[in-house]
Amino acid sequence: MRATYDPRARAVAVIFVADARHGVVREVADGVYVGLRDDAPVMIELVGMGGADDEDRLSAGAAACGLDGSAIIAAVRAAVAVPGREVTVDVTAPRAA
Repeated sequence: MRATYDPRARAVAVIFVADARHGVVREVADGVYVGLRDDAPVMIELVGMGGADDEDRLSAGAAACGLDGSAIIAAVRAAVAVPGREVTVDVTAPRAA
């Protein structure tokens, strides 16, 4: 995953694939948009950041698309730590107990 936080726009984008071109954008939660290509999510964006509910909105948006909300939040936290710079986060599947 690649993530970028733009503090001026108060928005963060998380991209899941190398080529994130998409033809359809859907709002899946308040201020959470998902870019779709062939009905598959290629990116998620949170706009209007700065509220106490940012992670809740991201989790709701991720769940609506069958995405791993915890992994997306980890990428967003990393991006917010270095505004204006792209971060790359690799998150593996949960290990079997």
